[in-house]
Amino acid sequence: MSPASVRTALILLFPLYSHSHAAFEASVAGPRSVSLGNAMVATPPDGWTPFTNPAGLAFCHVLSLGAFHDPGLFGLPELSISGVALSIPVGRVGLAVSADWFGWDLYRETSLQVAFGREVSSAIGLGVRCRMNRLTIRGYGSCTAFTFDLGIRIECSRSLAIGGVLTNVTSAVLCDSDEPLPQELRGGIWYAPVPDLHIVVEAGKELLSAPEIRCGVEFDILTELTLRAGIIDAPSIVSGGCAFHLGEFTAEYALSYHWVLGVTHEMGLTVSLP
Repeated sequence: MSPASVRTALILLFPLYSHSHAAFEASVAGPRSVSLGNAMVATPPDGWTPFTNPAGLAFCHVLSLGAFHDPGLFGLPELSISGVALSIPVGRVGLAVSADWFGWDLYRETSLQVAFGREVSSAIGLGVRCRMNRLTIRGYGSCTAFTFDLGIRIECSRSLAIGGVLTNVTSAVLCDSDEPLPQELRGGIWYAPVPDLHIVVEAGKELLSAPEIRCGVEFDILTELTLRAGIIDAPSIVSGGCAFHLGEFTAEYALSYHWVLGVTHEMGLTVSLP
């Protein structure tokens, strides 16, 4: 694909699919998030928690290392995204470092994150995440901005939890623009009616955008296999995926489908060590 074609694709794609990682959108990092319709703020912690809700780190009791790769949004290799994350529990505190990068040699977004989560009681966790966002455009240069996100997660019972995240609380802008980097308020519920079935429902509202509803379900049909499905109402996206658990390793795959733009695939691998 020529640079001119890719630029045209970017212009057309981003208004149709606001969560395509443009402008440092990080809400769909990790196959579990993709397959559950990005409804992740209340889920129990896993290898993708550093990208979703920093408060979840307060309940992370194992060392976890994860990496994911999306070969290209809607089949476009120029719009690929990859990321890595490391979570480390220290008593009632969880620490994490992570990074993700989107784009190709003409247009590149790189984010580095440091996150911290702490239990303020046996059931309530608070978290904060600092992100360094760097944009590089060939021929135009690069610029960097720092953003801060806040999160909360409350375990109401062993089968019910609620969570919320507020991103870019300082309204940071990029490259002296008048528009802040993405600011979003998200709140959700995680519910396990039976031990092997998990349901997630989440609502999100980004500045200057309409509210968005996200839903997902995952079912542990075997000790080694989990199936997942999700849906987002605006834009209309359906998704699904699976996870294979092999001891400390979990291999995951996710697929999302946009009715206009087509299919996106994502793969990931996590390692959890007690």
